[in-house]
Amino acid sequence: MFLILLLAFSLGSPAFSHAEDWGSFVVEDEEEIAPDPRRQAWALMRRMTDEQKIYQLFFVCPEDLTGEERVAALKGQNVLASKPVGGVMIFGQNIENEKQLKGLTAALQQQAKKAGLYPLFIGTDEEGGAVSRAANKLGYPLAPSPQEIGETSDEALALKIGREIAAYLTPLGFNICFAPPADTVIDKAQPGVQTYGQDPQLVSRMAAAMVQGLRECGVVPCYTHFPGHGAMEGVSLGALSIRRTLDEMRVLEWIPYRDAIENDIEMILVSHAFVRAVGDDIPASTSYHVISGIL
Repeated sequence: MFLILLLAFSLGSPAFSHAEDWGSFVVEDEEEIAPDPRRQAWALMRRMTDEQKIYQLFFVCPEDLTGEERVAALKGQNVLASKPVGGVMIFGQNIENEKQLKGLTAALQQQAKKAGLYPLFIGTDEEGGAVSRAANKLGYPLAPSPQEIGETSDEALALKIGREIAAYLTPLGFNICFAPPADTVIDKAQPGVQTYGQDPQLVSRMAAAMVQGLRECGVVPCYTHFPGHGAMEGVSLGALSIRRTLDEMRVLEWIPYRDAIENDIEMILVSHAFVRAVGDDIPASTSYHVISGIL
């Protein structure tokens, strides 16, 4: 199993740019500080132990919670009481049918509540096309792939697809969709990598439209896969490599991510690719230089 590393961007006002600035706004009664989510977050964090804060940073598979090879339902003890993670990622192996899936996501939220946690993030990969975990397993009609949407240059279509995907994810218990893919193809797409196309401006427009559709139906979007799989070499985890320079990426494949941050995207997923220009020889998902230095 693997860990998905997420970065959340929610800071807009200079008054909240540093944690020390926020502290003076924290009060113990959460109702007094609603609806400001930043103040609510700090009020909650003051009640958490260090261990709970660390666990909240993790977004894991159900199998990571139970220790089983495959999880379709929760059995026995409350796994979130001892592992109070912030989110759970559902893959195809966790999906059998609608009733079972709704039961699994509901049980996860119930366990979080019983453990004294706030509602979990529960997410899945639902880009459209081949990368549609829920639709593929449940037999739903597949939404057009990012490639098919990009070929139309139709933002209205991307918006519509975002709405349609969110409309079936929400009743299943999902509140996060690991989409849209914001990768820009440089030469040719790698097998298994879905993208809206070779023009970063087009990718940015299509992704932003899908984001709007997801949000409108109550699902949090997550841009993937920074720093970009469009020029990636290799397809296995050990061989993923990006050999373009930082300047080359800055003026091309990072454009959609930059635009997303400027438009308050909630999350950006960092890939496991090795960015050779950084020189630390570790996956981007664990690289301080990529995450804190670049993104």
